[in-house]
Amino acid sequence: MKNYGLTIRKIRLNKGYSQKEVYTDIITKSYAIEFEQGKHDISLFLFMQILDRLMVDIDEFFYIHNEYHLAEENDYINKFSHAANRHDSKTLENMYQSLLQAAPTTLTLVRQAELRLRIQSFNYFETYKNFENWHGNTEDIQIISHYLMNVQSWTLQEIVLFSNNADMFNQEQQIFFFKQLLKSLPNYQAYDRAIPVYASLLANILPTLFRKQEWDEISQALDWLEHLSREYTSSFFRVVFIYYSGLLAICQGDYKAGEKKVLWALNTLKIIDQTDIAAEFEAFFVTIKD
Repeated sequence: MKNYGLTIRKIRLNKGYSQKEVYTDIITKSYAIEFEQGKHDISLFLFMQILDRLMVDIDEFFYIHNEYHLAEENDYINKFSHAANRHDSKTLENMYQSLLQAAPTTLTLVRQAELRLRIQSFNYFETYKNFENWHGNTEDIQIISHYLMNVQSWTLQEIVLFSNNADMFNQEQQIFFFKQLLKSLPNYQAYDRAIPVYASLLANILPTLFRKQEWDEISQALDWLEHLSREYTSSFFRVVFIYYSGLLAICQGDYKAGEKKVLWALNTLKIIDQTDIAAEFEAFFVTIKD
């Protein structure tokens, strides 16, 4: 943590704060000087107090500390999510080739499996225009499943991994994991970073719930998706909620109202340049109608 002091100093000077304003009643003047010179470590408790004085949250601090780049973990997640949402197999392939050069850690092997599965699924979709009969490579699925099953308590990183790959598991596994994760959702609903993670998970698990006709779980998922998409920053997930609520209306016999919602959602996704997701949703809509 020694080098963190150098970044703290940069932030402090850029904001025009004196050392007295930042460090009073936290650490001594002499310790503060040497901390900002990178000569001392500091406890996490004191570090968080300093960030609070600077009005910088810890995520932004690390973003600045990394020269305005995301940490490797978040960079991978963001790149994967962006490429997957746009069916960008080329970017995913480049990410995969890069990981082949990395040390074979558990995390590296899991990510390699994740990338192989996603690339395979998009190649299938390009040919058949749906995912209905696609089955991923068993060995790759087992790598991810084994990792998730052996983590005793999931944090957001495991939830992201499951959300991104939920459709790779068999339907019984998906529903089992989904029911377990629903129990933790209330604890995370006030955590901003968790909202898109859980919203993505709900969106990704809903097709399976429809196929299995798990009506109670569908209602729970839609209730949570509606709740998580109330803010304007979650507008995309509000569109997803409207799409799936339309499908539910169709399944419950109100075809006219349901179709209206579905078509509105599909059109909106195309307008906001989410054409690949719109194509997936349209293909699934056809299977529901049939």
